[in-house]
Amino acid sequence: MTIFLLAVRIALAAIFVTAAVGKLLDREGARQAMRDFGAPVRLAGPAALLLPVVEIAVALALIPPVTGWFGAIGALLLLAIFSAAIALSIARGRAPDCHCFGQLGGGPVGLSTLARNAGFIAIALVAVAAGPDQEGYGWVTDLTRLEQATLALGGIAIALSIAVLGLVMVLLSRILAYRRRLEILERDMPKPGLPVGDPAPTFALPAVSTLSVGAPGISGASSNGATGQPSTAEAKATLDELRAPGLPVLLAFTSPTCAPCQEFYPELAEWQRDHTDALTVAVIGTGDATANRERSDEHALSNFLVQREHEVSSSYRASGTPTAVLVTADGAIASPLARGAEEIRDLTAALRTLSAMRASSGPA
Repeated sequence: MTIFLLAVRIALAAIFVTAAVGKLLDREGARQAMRDFGAPVRLAGPAALLLPVVEIAVALALIPPVTGWFGAIGALLLLAIFSAAIALSIARGRAPDCHCFGQLGGGPVGLSTLARNAGFIAIALVAVAAGPDQEGYGWVTDLTRLEQATLALGGIAIALSIAVLGLVMVLLSRILAYRRRLEILERDMPKPGLPVGDPAPTFALPAVSTLSVGAPGISGASSNGATGQPSTAEAKATLDELRAPGLPVLLAFTSPTCAPCQEFYPELAEWQRDHTDALTVAVIGTGDATANRERSDEHALSNFLVQREHEVSSSYRASGTPTAVLVTADGAIASPLARGAEEIRDLTAALRTLSAMRASSGPA
């Protein structure tokens, strides 16, 4: 009998702790539920805060033998009030969101809600029917003070464990809700990069290095010392010039302040030197012309162009650096957008392999 009564009260305590934690984590939902059930607007906020406090107090009272019967009465009264409010709303043809357990127990009230509460009330009645003397707990008085203290600490530990479990369940519910929202946002967001086969946006950008295609020998002129931006006198490179050799063009978008770009520049320079028979590599830096020229000179890069802001990368839907895209010799998008050095390596692997095979085979 003792173990049975203890299990009944722990079950009731778990129900009320979970409900309280759920409401405290969803304060706005709890306030809205109060308003939906007819509470005055001014009282909805305080009531939404007071109710979980009362539920926690009832849960704590249910555990010790001395207060267990009173806690059971409190639980029974709360459940009766909740059930009456739900029944009244149903009778009026309304179905407000219960929020009995915060987001964990969301959903319009109905007969299923009343049935659930009826089950909780049955549990509370069992605890109340045991009476105030609680003879089933008489063994507690036979324990030593140390044993009673240990029992009390065990009860507190159980209650805290139940509270933590309820918190985890509520947080899990929120995480799942946020994940669904994120999936919707990702689904509706435009995908990075232009569709393969679309015409590649044209451009004409100042060059801060020698142009190894289109117009050989043309190099970038001096920059505007006051602003650090390319001057209007500098050579301009266009996409048509980059496509002139009849090879695929790799447009690599970089930034002089990007650490991964700094590590990737030597590899781009190597591709420009070793694979000119299969691929034209153009680097499009962003921002300060002087800083981009320093990067070009440091790594012996050719075809190094500069956009002032992100006017070209934006037209290619390329965000972040380093990113890259392949353009066919006919001026169409040839690949999805590659993000990061590893993806760019994968993007150009086939062309570089073809170039290496040609080099190893020697002249026909």
